Amino acid sequence: QRRLNVREVDFKNIRRRADDRLSHLLVSRRFNFAAPGTKVVSFFSSEKALAGKAFWTISTDISASKVLCLWLNSTLAFIESLLLQTETEGSFIEITKEKLLEFHIPDLASCDTSALLVAFDKVRHVEFPPLVQQFENPPEARQIIDRAVLKTIGYDDDEIDKLLPDIYQAMATEMQSWQELMHKSATKEKAPSLQLHLLSSE
Repeated sequence: QRRLNVREVDFKNIRRRADDRLSHLLVSRRFNFAAPGTKVVSFFSSEKALAGKAFWTISTDISASKVLCLWLNSTLAFIESLLLQTETEGSFIEITKEKLLEFHIPDLASCDTSALLVAFDKVRHVEFPPLVQQFENPPEARQIIDRAVLKTIGYDDDEIDKLLPDIYQAMATEMQSWQELMHKSATKEKAPSLQLHLLSSE
């Protein structure tokens, strides 16, 4: 206490605040879409982890945490991140608490999540390439995630086969724009609004 220059340390309060942040599921608050180190934005831990301020924590059970982790790392969730983005400097995206609550996620109480859990187990130990590379030549794990998510919301295999290539092509173009934006940010140019590659041209 003397070293901290305080009269009293409320360890019970510290413990209580720490317990409130313990979670199986961590979600990045702010990330650079175009950075080589950005591969996924949501993380699962079989043991509850205490996250720092760089992450949002979602308190739920292990099964639900796996489903949400997979869902938030899907291409559909990345698209939502772009559409709901809070603009920050360069190619950074910040997910605020309000924006996180706006994400479209499955109703775990009524949704059959078995396919999502199977997909999670298939990809949970995969080392993903940088996000900017996952759409030009989608790895198997990326396709496993997205197929499971699309099936859960009602698409059949034929529809998915037709839809995914277009989504990946649009995202690849979008990622190129974000890479250019990252390089331009070094000159402190103002970050533009969301690019329109993901929007219909019709």
